[in-house]
Amino acid sequence: MAESFVLRSLERVVEIRMRGRAAALADRARQAWSRCLTDATPDGPPIEVRWRPRRPSSRSSTHVDAGTAGAVLELLSQAVALAGIEHGAGRLVMLHACGVADPDTGRTVVLAGPSGMGKSTAAVHLGRRWGYVSDETVAITEDQRVLPFPKPLSLIRGERWKEQVSPDDLGLVVPPQELRLGAIAILSRHPEGLTIVERKRRTEFVAQVAPHTSYLGELDRPVHRLAGLVEPEGGPILGYRSSDGLESLVHQLMEVPG
Repeated sequence: MAESFVLRSLERVVEIRMRGRAAALADRARQAWSRCLTDATPDGPPIEVRWRPRRPSSRSSTHVDAGTAGAVLELLSQAVALAGIEHGAGRLVMLHACGVADPDTGRTVVLAGPSGMGKSTAAVHLGRRWGYVSDETVAITEDQRVLPFPKPLSLIRGERWKEQVSPDDLGLVVPPQELRLGAIAILSRHPEGLTIVERKRRTEFVAQVAPHTSYLGELDRPVHRLAGLVEPEGGPILGYRSSDGLESLVHQLMEVPG
């Protein structure tokens, strides 16, 4: 027995095939991926998903093999993201970041940072005011369009595996169809207060953003391409202690003409 459905992952259209016991999780997976479901024709190999207890968990862009329901759903999220990222290699600037967009203009603020910096938590909070673009991967085309990737939000809720929650279930705002890059910032924990800690010079900022990209070296003139996304005066490091305070900082970036 198998259940299948099709998702859009950045510019990739991928079929998900949930086989055997994993088929019982298909409805949960469809709900989590509610904003990425599509009727488009898949353009590459499917992701084969299996739920087999007592097996070591693994995932790639073509398979998920896991021993618990939580592992299946989290590894599926990673596999779908990886499929889109691999497809965009050499063409897209892809940032490990969350993104939110102005519901009226489509101006998008990208908040880059390492794992554990609170990007998903920030996306939940900010996405109730601005359009939810992604909590993990923000991709930017050569003409600075932003590709929406409204994947499930990966939230820590007391278990080993992060829960995959639909942005619809969290009441997050749907962004406009056309999105353009407004600003890139780097997230940094700042326990003493809430401020734009520092505006780095363009060269320094690019050097700090680069580790938070995927397949940057596959691009033609990668440093030039990344620098072209940063304002001439440089880019901000956003220091914050909680997502509540982060809102005012993002608001400032939304207000900057661009």
